[in-house]
Amino acid sequence: MRTTIFAAAAVLTLAGCGAATSGGQQQSPRTQGSPVAAVSSPAPPTSRRSPSAATIATTMRAAGLKLGQVTVWTASTDPNHLLGRPGGYTSKVEWSKGGIEVYPDVAGAARRLRYLKGLAGTVLGDGYDYLAGTAILRLARDMTPSQARMWRVAFERAAP
Repeated sequence: MRTTIFAAAAVLTLAGCGAATSGGQQQSPRTQGSPVAAVSSPAPPTSRRSPSAATIATTMRAAGLKLGQVTVWTASTDPNHLLGRPGGYTSKVEWSKGGIEVYPDVAGAARRLRYLKGLAGTVLGDGYDYLAGTAILRLARDMTPSQARMWRVAFERAAP
């Protein structure tokens, strides 16, 4: 009985004084008898992040694809000015007939893929574009469909 009274008094005291949130801010005081809301952190993201573009390219090369000279872009050298910027990719590599862009999440990669697919049939359309996780493989249009499929399969294995 004494434990129950003590616990009830402690809850009422906290409810009357306000409770701190996980961010260190104080909630507004509650009226006596109102329940104290539990503060929880957001659920972890459900999508798995792809490896970096350089890691994916290395894995594809190890699978036997001939990438040739690979350029790893940085925020200061990226010709599209998207690396590390809001809505942009987190890593990017290119070689003579293709490249890989990795985004912070699947939604960002899907938005970029829709944009790229919208360029198909225009002067700016550059060929084959494939999505795997948060990564996009971009291939030159002069590849044959069977060559592009071979690259896509290696890409999907490297960036699940």
